[in-house]
Amino acid sequence: MAVLPDRAKKALQSERSREYDALHYRIAIRLDLDEKSFAGQTTVTLTSLRDGLDMVVLDAEEFAVTAVVSEWGDPLALAGLAAAARSDPFWAVRRGAIEALARAGGAQGPAVMTKAALDAHPSVRAAALVALGDLKDRSLREFFKERFAKDGSDAVRAESLRALGKLGDPAAVPFLERCAAVPSYRNLIATAAKQASDREVREFYQFLSNWEQQHYDSLQNIFSIVRSDHMAESGFSPF
Repeated sequence: MAVLPDRAKKALQSERSREYDALHYRIAIRLDLDEKSFAGQTTVTLTSLRDGLDMVVLDAEEFAVTAVVSEWGDPLALAGLAAAARSDPFWAVRRGAIEALARAGGAQGPAVMTKAALDAHPSVRAAALVALGDLKDRSLREFFKERFAKDGSDAVRAESLRALGKLGDPAAVPFLERCAAVPSYRNLIATAAKQASDREVREFYQFLSNWEQQHYDSLQNIFSIVRSDHMAESGFSPF
């Protein structure tokens, strides 16, 4: 005989007010390590969901802090982000820490992101590949190819191709074209491969354009110097 739970003993779960929608929370904190104290200010951006709203009640029920970022590049904050990215038990916190590290910069960021690209959760791996791709470090080309070959998530494999496309390396185009033929859920891989390939080509032509402009400017400078010297030797002065 099945025993039904006693719902009268279950904790009451109140419905959250839907009078407003919180869009963003910003908490600025200054630490005093000597005094072991802190002071700060919280700014909440929200939008009203009904007319005439003149008061709201804020609470932190069921909230999870996904990232703590120092606007001043505090090494203590960066170390905390790196630790959260490596070992926090909640995947959303690890992902948030990776995204915050990418924004904050710092020497330890790339190593932490590279390790996070092997995380157990696909959302964390994808975030790490986005951050690594934004570095535009061509030494990561083979790493991105390896993650495409070995990762079991189509979404993460697609992100590895986009990261590859950010490098602006024309040598990667044939690989991307081959990847476009790989079947995947909702053609995630084919779409990413095309986006990355198009980006590679655009950045390559932009590189050529910039090189030609620099070449032209150098020749113009040389021509101006030679012309000035020639006119000086000839005793000629233009109007």
